[in-house]
Amino acid sequence: MLEQTNMGLMEAINSLIPGGITNLLNTGLGIAAIAALGTIIYAGILYSMSGDNTSVQKEAKAWVMAAIKGIAVIAFGYIILNIANPRMLNYNSNLYALIATDNIVNIIL
Repeated sequence: MLEQTNMGLMEAINSLIPGGITNLLNTGLGIAAIAALGTIIYAGILYSMSGDNTSVQKEAKAWVMAAIKGIAVIAFGYIILNIANPRMLNYNSNLYALIATDNIVNIIL
């Protein structure tokens, strides 16, 4: 027989993901920041290889502006999350302790 529990959304996510929503949010912000940095590097290479081709230079500038806008969105999201609940952004990298304290099946060991 299944046991009925009154588990909220946050508790359900925290029980399914090691580290919970905190690690998920921080990982997403990190991946987005790395993608923006890669875009700026790509645009810089594109611009430096363009020579006198103005259309390629304009395309490279558009890539840089898009990356800057993306970084602004990431920063704004981080600020909003920090205002809403600062504890959401406290990253805990001790995966073993998370598994032991959250009573998740220990599949790593």
